[in-house]
Amino acid sequence: MATETLTGPAGSHLALRRVGVGAIATWLARGMEDMRAAPLPAFLWGLLFVVVGHLLAGGLADRALTTVALIGGFLLVGPLLAAAFYDISRRLEAGERAGLGVELRAWSGNLANIVAFSGLVLIMMAAWVMVSGILTSLFLETSRSLMVGEATTLGELFGSIVDSPGGVGFAVAYLAAGAAVAALLFAIAVVSLPLMVHRHVDIATAVVTSLRAVRANPGVMALWAVAIVAITLVGMAPWFLLLIVTMPLLGHATWHAYRDLVAEE
Repeated sequence: MATETLTGPAGSHLALRRVGVGAIATWLARGMEDMRAAPLPAFLWGLLFVVVGHLLAGGLADRALTTVALIGGFLLVGPLLAAAFYDISRRLEAGERAGLGVELRAWSGNLANIVAFSGLVLIMMAAWVMVSGILTSLFLETSRSLMVGEATTLGELFGSIVDSPGGVGFAVAYLAAGAAVAALLFAIAVVSLPLMVHRHVDIATAVVTSLRAVRANPGVMALWAVAIVAITLVGMAPWFLLLIVTMPLLGHATWHAYRDLVAEE
């Protein structure tokens, strides 16, 4: 197993491993094991994702385009909420108690840096919502833009986009912009968040470590990103109900991905 070494804060060393594609199945299997080992916290934190999803859908049911944009935002902030699962997995790995409530302290050991990272994610989320509006204005005619903005269902939204002269360009640009934002967030967050929960490292070290881990494993990490999006969308599809399973699974699996990708020398 090849490694790349970088120096962390206070002279510590972090070794970045290269892993094979089969590691993804292992991460998911280990995540399922953690869910079975601590079912109540997994259930209640998963339920929180379901509630947030329903609040989002209910509060924005009359604005399909805004709903789509904020669902994208939901995908962005999901890793932050998953910090509780990282802490549960960390405790299980260390042989500690992982009962209900202990994961509420997941952020406390490195609060300032995690809050700073949260601010960065919220800025990215706000930028994504803004970009969505800009793309709508650029590619869709004024009359059609109004119709798209007033679409109350995803079916109406799709129909309005297809009927618009700029609809195809809008769809391509929208998907490309969304993919770029998601890829950037994935690259900076996939390792940095569990690392900051696990150890007291600053935000710069955490982000650089995450970026280097992705660079060391581009193919595997691309497939892992696709798996995360696919599993999340499956959870969101039937009225967000399966998020109660998919989000704990992904949270725990992300911890194991971090542990395989980063090791202290």
